[in-house]
Amino acid sequence: MAGSQAALTAAARNVSRVGYLRTGGAKLLATHKSAEKRHRQSEKRRARNHASRARLRTLVKRVRSALEGKDATVAETELRVAARELDKAVSKGVLHRNNASRRLSRLAAQLNRLRPAS
Repeated sequence: MAGSQAALTAAARNVSRVGYLRTGGAKLLATHKSAEKRHRQSEKRRARNHASRARLRTLVKRVRSALEGKDATVAETELRVAARELDKAVSKGVLHRNNASRRLSRLAAQLNRLRPAS
């Protein structure tokens, strides 16, 4: 959570009253008050989504590294954590539900191939 808050405050620092933002000093096209507000909101949303996606990538990498290490128990616990975060990302609109489902399905299939047949 601290990482996403830092990203939000960094994005908020880039916004000035006149609408300069990530443009190298060039004035944005947003000239109405409501358009400037929408732009500020979209930048906050972009920063939040970026932080969430970065966390998801890290969690999926943890699962994959456990799978490559042939450690089924660690992979299973990491997969549970990743699945929970993927579901949260879907509910917050960061990821499409089919995208999250596909990622989770592929990781679970790899985990099932790793486990010995009983």
